[in-house]
Amino acid sequence: MWLVSITILINGILLYAVHLSDIQDAFKISLSGIYFVIMLIQIVLAILCHKEIMDNLLFIFYILAYVVQIVIGLIIFNVSKK
Repeated sequence: MWLVSITILINGILLYAVHLSDIQDAFKISLSGIYFVIMLIQIVLAILCHKEIMDNLLFIFYILAYVVQIVIGLIIFNVSKK
């Protein structure tokens, strides 16, 4: 359950950062929706994840979801600034 708690905490911080940013409102709404859907997927992966983190395919997908969130966030922040 610690993985689910960390997921909620990190995604809450990401959503709060989106809320505080100066990007346009349409980008904020879409980015918040994308982050929320990815968070739900991460929660399911965290619940199904085994206790052994080493060589755990679900944990790898869990981490890749964070990478996707960061890349999408950076792209939207760069596009919105132009």
